[in-house]
Amino acid sequence: MVHRRGAPRSHGADGVVHGAWLPRYQRELARGPPGAALAAVLHGTADRGLLRVVPRAVLGGFLDFAIRRTADRRAASSALSPLDLISTVGYDAGVVREAAGPLDRFASLQCAVLLLGGSRSARNLRASLEGLRAVLRHGETVILPGMGHSAPDNGGHPDRVAAELERFLARHPAG
Repeated sequence: MVHRRGAPRSHGADGVVHGAWLPRYQRELARGPPGAALAAVLHGTADRGLLRVVPRAVLGGFLDFAIRRTADRRAASSALSPLDLISTVGYDAGVVREAAGPLDRFASLQCAVLLLGGSRSARNLRASLEGLRAVLRHGETVILPGMGHSAPDNGGHPDRVAAELERFLARHPAG
């Protein structure tokens, strides 16, 4: 990431400036086409994978091609298109930013909590899971081998993520 001279460089454990990708994502989304905005997210969240090293312009062009190519495919009536989902990422990032702060404030949680991560996730995400595991008395950690932050996506392994969620929820029903 390019920084202005004198600008602070607040990096996480994996060299990621937390949330720094959000302004680029917003600019790219406003400018269009959506592939560039999605490329900003993929580069900014720093999953350990090949997409991280593909130049942003190349990745954005490929993503736009894929979005156009699949735009007329019929999906289930309850499914959203990638185009619809890309525009929601900024809200997700806002929630993450609002939740920033000392992890010990979660120590008073009395409910069961599933901390689900992947062995290929960025170090800063794994560090967050470790920190939460240290303060949550009722936390259960599951690390999916070979998975990263994008495991729940249709291109990842949503079946493995769903299986862990089902297993956890079966053992801890709402009550």
